[in-house]
Amino acid sequence: MLLLFKTLIIILSILFTYSLSFSQQLASPIAPGELPPDKQIGILVGFGSNFQSGEFYVECDDCIFDKGNGFGFTIGALYEHEIFESLYLGAQVLFDIMDITSTYRERESIKFKIEGTDDYETVPVLFRHIGEVDLSYFTLAPYIKWSTADFLYFKFALNGSFVINANIKHSQELLDKKALLSNGETATISFGTGKGNTLTLQDEKLPQLNSFQLYLSSAIAFNFRLSHRLFFSPEFQYNIPMNNISEYGKNFKINSWRFLIEIRYSLKEDRISYIK
Repeated sequence: MLLLFKTLIIILSILFTYSLSFSQQLASPIAPGELPPDKQIGILVGFGSNFQSGEFYVECDDCIFDKGNGFGFTIGALYEHEIFESLYLGAQVLFDIMDITSTYRERESIKFKIEGTDDYETVPVLFRHIGEVDLSYFTLAPYIKWSTADFLYFKFALNGSFVINANIKHSQELLDKKALLSNGETATISFGTGKGNTLTLQDEKLPQLNSFQLYLSSAIAFNFRLSHRLFFSPEFQYNIPMNNISEYGKNFKINSWRFLIEIRYSLKEDRISYIK
């Protein structure tokens, strides 16, 4: 965690130094002072979907999970600096929830003893297998923002994410409650644990985790001015992973999209106050 804060301080220091290099020029009797570049700070929050590409495995040899998806949540803060007209350089600090769940059904052959005999009969029973991967990230994301108009901008970022939580859980849910035997009898099916129709088979830290994740992120947003310095921007963001989240699978990656609300405050001085 100390490394994360050191990295954040370095990024903010670079941005601050870069900001000073573009600081305003003082007015003189010959040439009026130039307006300083715009600088903005802000917060953002949003939700959307995480979805899986590739496959992930569990301890069960024949259990393979794919096409998983789940609820995603992002919250964070940002700082940005105008480097040219309509072009900004910035950085975001984010917390992301990247959970996914994948399920499939299959019939397994279960042996039942026929009452009053020593014989057994095999009956196919329907189960649902549930694979859950719980993930949360701490993300540092330098970005470039291009405003094509006052009301519209595009943002392109390279996200460096540190995985701070990663857990995998495999459960089996019993879908058939009864089984009809060949002698006409009906057998009741249960796990026999007294804990319902779902049995947890695995619940542990995600094996073979790649704890650092790289994402390419792009976004489009509409920009609304709430006051002289306050801006409100609904934003759609799409994130593409560059590496596997875990090698405990095949090309196992987690993609995501978000609807975000961004609120920014401009630190730029007024023209009148600046001339004074």
